[in-house]
Amino acid sequence: MKNLWPKLALLALCCAALAFELWHLRTRSTSAPQPPAGAATRKNEPDFVLLPTPEVMNLARFFAGPKAKIGSWEPTVGDMNGVEANLEQVTELSSKYPDAFRHIENPSQYFRQYGAVLIDGQQAILVNAFCPLGKDKSELWRKHLIVVSDGGKCYWKALFDVSTQKFTKLAVNGIA
Repeated sequence: MKNLWPKLALLALCCAALAFELWHLRTRSTSAPQPPAGAATRKNEPDFVLLPTPEVMNLARFFAGPKAKIGSWEPTVGDMNGVEANLEQVTELSSKYPDAFRHIENPSQYFRQYGAVLIDGQQAILVNAFCPLGKDKSELWRKHLIVVSDGGKCYWKALFDVSTQKFTKLAVNGIA
């Protein structure tokens, strides 16, 4: 009985550390993209975040339409890596816009907010992207959806189909 208490304390400590790591994984990626050459380096934080479901429900409605059934699901790290690996598809989708101010050259250089949604039963990941913020800006974007009217190619949204690993829709803001 004397040796039981230290073992229980160690077990409780390990459980707490595991819970923290799982929470940490929910709010951060396992690997952050490298900043472009010459870019100012930020703290070791990725340029993307998985937002909580309530933050992205209205954005899901934007892509799905008013009659679609919308829900949520919990993506894996592999699902998130799939989005990151296929970001260059956004460049091709944006080339369909006739306006040059809507062409997205390097989608991985934007800050990206992700949301995992079910649209009529299909797993999708929403991407809300915007130009990098200055160092004096807050970190609220890691918890709350950024919604901006206008701004051109500095603000865009896309829908990623998890089953096909393809971006299916893209919306780039206009200019006022």
